[in-house]
Amino acid sequence: MFQDPGQKLKNLAKFLFYVIVILHVIGALILCGVLKSMGYGITGLFFVLLLIELLLAVLIGWLVSIGLYAFGELAEDTHASRRALERMEGKLTKEYTEG
Repeated sequence: MFQDPGQKLKNLAKFLFYVIVILHVIGALILCGVLKSMGYGITGLFFVLLLIELLLAVLIGWLVSIGLYAFGELAEDTHASRRALERMEGKLTKEYTEG
């Protein structure tokens, strides 16, 4: 469960991005249905609003997931740096005790 948290955070960020975009697309389709049922015709403004909603979906999904993805990258890089430092420490300790 606690192994490789950086990769898990990055996967969660990707998952959240797709969920947010899908939910916004569903919301846009529901909005289309509601507006159509209220008697509004399909006009150019209708398509512009739909396009704005879909662009906002991608933007919001990206904004939500980018921070989480970056934190996952930071966790992975920190873990790699710690492993490298431990290897160097082991080599220096071995050289110091032998020499």
